[in-house]
Amino acid sequence: MKKFFIIFILIVLIPILVFALNAKPSEIITVPTAEILNSGLTNVSLYNSFAVKFLEDRVGYDYNLAFSYGLFDMMDVTLHMYTYKDYALQFQVLLLKESSRTPSISVGMKNITYNRFIDEGGGGSTVNSGLTDYSYQNRSSDVFSAYVVATENLGKFGKYTVGIGRGEFIGYGRGRYLSTVPLFTDTYLSGSIANEFMFGFFGGIEFPVYKGLSIKADVDGRDVNAGMNYKYGDFSFNAAMTHLELFTAGDPNLRPRLEIGMNCFFDFKSLKINKKSNPGFIVVNILDSEIDEPVDGVIEFMDSSLPPVFVEDGNKKIELPAGKYKIKAMSDECKSMVRDIEIKSNQTDVVFFDMESIENCGILTGRAVDRTTEESVFPKIEIEGIESSLISTDESTGIYQVELMPGTYMMKATLEGYADWVYLVTVEEAKTTIMNIYMLKKGGRVSLKNVNFKSGSADLTKESFSILDDAVIVLTANSQVKIEIQGFTDDKGKADANLSLSKERAESVKDYLVMKGIDESRILTKGFGETMNIADNETEEHRAKNRRIEFIIQEQ
Repeated sequence: MKKFFIIFILIVLIPILVFALNAKPSEIITVPTAEILNSGLTNVSLYNSFAVKFLEDRVGYDYNLAFSYGLFDMMDVTLHMYTYKDYALQFQVLLLKESSRTPSISVGMKNITYNRFIDEGGGGSTVNSGLTDYSYQNRSSDVFSAYVVATENLGKFGKYTVGIGRGEFIGYGRGRYLSTVPLFTDTYLSGSIANEFMFGFFGGIEFPVYKGLSIKADVDGRDVNAGMNYKYGDFSFNAAMTHLELFTAGDPNLRPRLEIGMNCFFDFKSLKINKKSNPGFIVVNILDSEIDEPVDGVIEFMDSSLPPVFVEDGNKKIELPAGKYKIKAMSDECKSMVRDIEIKSNQTDVVFFDMESIENCGILTGRAVDRTTEESVFPKIEIEGIESSLISTDESTGIYQVELMPGTYMMKATLEGYADWVYLVTVEEAKTTIMNIYMLKKGGRVSLKNVNFKSGSADLTKESFSILDDAVIVLTANSQVKIEIQGFTDDKGKADANLSLSKERAESVKDYLVMKGIDESRILTKGFGETMNIADNETEEHRAKNRRIEFIIQEQ
């Protein structure tokens, strides 16, 4: 009884102090995502919206309330109260659950109501109903705003949504170009049944910033919106600026709106269970039907702080707190599979992972060499998230090799007397990726062979670009290194002219490296003209050796 009283207080009193932005928790700001509420989960949303031009706007202020409920883990239903007399129903059905290979996809319908035109500002029978900037002459009815939407959740890399819909997703201002509206004339659409069959695109992004805080933005045919969200337990606090396109509308009476608020989540199914409910169990079976045998592996709990569990002989019983989990099974053969499970109190469920034809490892290999001498060296190689013992190195050739799951990894190689080598490398499924490690010895000298210039000038030849691009990769990997670029010429021509030319050529190489992203502060240049030849100038072959560019590796 006490718990229900607390819920009542939250619903009634909190809106007086703080209001909710989203009419539905699975929306970004105004456009829907493909995500749905879990079965039995209820969300209560309360929010206020204020027009920046409060007195001039037809709807200077609006107060909204919504209740959402998840059914069967495949759909949810939402009841909106836009004003005390304007109500609308919304439902959304999950067609495809998100996996490691595909996004989630849903279909839905908004604004199932008795008013032809309706939005958060209210409803009515004319285009002048609701918010002022929605009063388009050819406004199609908002009733039965059907849509299809796909969402890909990349975790720390953000959540991305794209969709297509009719009704409330169609605008007739500059947002018309996101829809089929520009394909027809205003005269044709005015009063035409064709106006009801317009459809438009929408999209949005939510990007995590720090510990529950995220920024988000979305766009459809009517609005451009941006804001932020903070999640804490079962509460979600929001703030946003909506209708941002009105900053450039040209109408002094139309301005964006400010929305602030909160969503509250309640799992009424869990109210029937003791708060300190008993744990449940899962029996994991990792199999490879191709060989018809159980295989060893490891279970990871994604989006959870639970440690990984090793599975020997393909079978393991694991005790877990009641709840929902996304688990990833990985076999010794470097295959993986992700599944969603629900652990119920005092119950044991069996889950099978058949690893046949599942994502395979790629091979990362290469040779570690001294960039100056091109001889093999043996640095300590580290790959983020990978045990060092899994990286094998041939002591005679310096060639290393490791099997990795597809993905992007941070590599680091360290060796006393050399600059640290750090680089991002991408491994593809069932492919071999070659990544040579070029170690730069402190104080060493690197001669760039085949870096040439047009005769008598400092203009690089096209054949030099690939050589310098390799140098860019090496300098990027050795990000703390500073270099001195030295230019040299043969003895043809006057000594003063050759000295100037060698300096200009060193500067030309520096300009190319800076253009490719190397910090200018890391590079010094010098020209020595014909004063430091490494061969006599009796033949063209020897003169070519003297015309050269060298890097001197500075101490870090």
